[in-house]
Amino acid sequence: QWYQRRVLGSSGINAEYGGVPGQSSGLLLYYGTTVCDDGFSDNSAIAICREMGYPGFHSWNNGELFEIQTSLDIGLDDVVCSSGSWDSCSSTTSHNCAHSEDVHLNCVP
Repeated sequence: QWYQRRVLGSSGINAEYGGVPGQSSGLLLYYGTTVCDDGFSDNSAIAICREMGYPGFHSWNNGELFEIQTSLDIGLDDVVCSSGSWDSCSSTTSHNCAHSEDVHLNCVP
């Protein structure tokens, strides 16, 4: 079942959470579009969780886990971060991805 909860960072990064309300994991969105896993790393996960106000991340994975994903555009790709700071990240809004590559992020609450 899909439960919606948004956490918005100052750069437009937010997460739509699936599962139990109040959990700190879910489908990662960028201005309402999904984020592709190309170039995504633990540094990317740390930087994004911190940008959303969490102290860090627990895990991340990819996949088409929610039916709603197919109705969303893929809006961010090649999120490469050299450290755990959003300022160290680069990305592109063009992509070569499918929703099977959408990022799901589990931030530390």
